Amino acid sequence: MSSFLLTLANPATLLSFAALSVSLGTTAGSSWFLPAGIAAGSGCWWLLFVSILKWISGKLPASFTRWLNLSSAAILILFSLYGILTALNGMDGPR
Repeated sequence: MSSFLLTLANPATLLSFAALSVSLGTTAGSSWFLPAGIAAGSGCWWLLFVSILKWISGKLPASFTRWLNLSSAAILILFSLYGILTALNGMDGPR
């Protein structure tokens, strides 16, 4: 449930809601049907996605799952270090 709420709180999702409401005008944007429909569609997509991943993960060997988790963690750590180093390098001022 926390992952689903985190997905709904994603800035890209919120901006998409806002852009769609503005583009449709005041009559469609003021209705609760549009955001409710988008939220229901997002929820159904999320449930389908999680169900498929759960089904696939049951068919994979434990060694592959462990390797996938470790490689994903390593990639995330490398991206984080790159971001930190880039931010620290940018603190020197304009070049």
